[in-house]
Amino acid sequence: MNMKKTIFFAAIFLVALTLTACVLGKKKEEGQGQPTAKISHSYTFEVARDIAANEKDAYLKAIKKRLQVYGYNENTVEISEGKKIRLAITEVPGVIFLENEFLQYMVNTPTFEIRTEEEPAKLIVSAEEKAQLEKFNNDAKAKTQGLLEGILANPDTFAQVAKDNSEDVGSRDKGGTYTGIKKGQLVPEYEDVIFNKLKVGEIYPQLVATQYGWHIIKKDAERGEGETKEIDTSHILISKRTEQQILAAKQWLETGLTGVYIDKVNPVQQAENSFAFQILFDETGKQLLSQITKNNVNKPLAIFIDGVGIGTPTVQNEITNGELVITGDFTQENVTAIAQRLSSGAIQFPLSLVAPAAAQ
Repeated sequence: MNMKKTIFFAAIFLVALTLTACVLGKKKEEGQGQPTAKISHSYTFEVARDIAANEKDAYLKAIKKRLQVYGYNENTVEISEGKKIRLAITEVPGVIFLENEFLQYMVNTPTFEIRTEEEPAKLIVSAEEKAQLEKFNNDAKAKTQGLLEGILANPDTFAQVAKDNSEDVGSRDKGGTYTGIKKGQLVPEYEDVIFNKLKVGEIYPQLVATQYGWHIIKKDAERGEGETKEIDTSHILISKRTEQQILAAKQWLETGLTGVYIDKVNPVQQAENSFAFQILFDETGKQLLSQITKNNVNKPLAIFIDGVGIGTPTVQNEITNGELVITGDFTQENVTAIAQRLSSGAIQFPLSLVAPAAAQ
């Protein structure tokens, strides 16, 4: 199976790979002396939706594998209430238990899935979805209006309100600030306000709507004249949703072939400076891969790792041996990190921590 397009990695995926490599490669610190009794820790995680009955054993196997890779062979894992995963681990004698590192490792459990393409004729937005979309956007606008009224009453709170509420991750942690903005760098609606309507230090008294959502805008400083003018600005963004986003989410359909059915992943060197990774599925995954590829010859599949689409290979023929080789613009470091990450226990949806329990 060859890639239809050159694969590019999203930043979030590379961060996830680096984090996992660091965690797996970290040597645990030895404690002073042996503990007199074994200590256990219990935690509850959950995934985005209920785990199907026929997937539970595979999920349990994947989570146990994840714990064993980390070094906790004494563990219990159970699934309850549809999507909650409860686990308990027993500390290893002579090894210090680093809770924050362990929880970060579990929340960073890799996700993997293969999807098929929906027929274009079926990509529609239903009346119910349109109604939900309208309600979401009305609520978002009302929230932004409430924030604006509070800021106009207390202008000194702008930066903190931005940190607490803005959905622009590029500026949120800086109090919503962007510096050195020249004409042509931002959307026209925003630029019109900061270049033509505001004086330095002023907050625009109305919401500004753009393709991204609703903005509360402040002009912090300006330098230069004419084409060389630069402006420092702060804003708070509350995002809106669009029909295009709904359609994009529907483009690729779930197949059931996810990370829980991965047995092992190997880095492969195909030629000089040409690298790939080989995924070996267990028996259930082998059967799913055979059926999916049989039904989609000459059609694209989408490969998602950690929620990021890394490529859309076209199926050349049915794959019956449970082996999938993914090629692309990879380096040796890329494929080694991917193999290590997916081999450590993968699932379909990210884990989120619900509740820790006291050590026993």
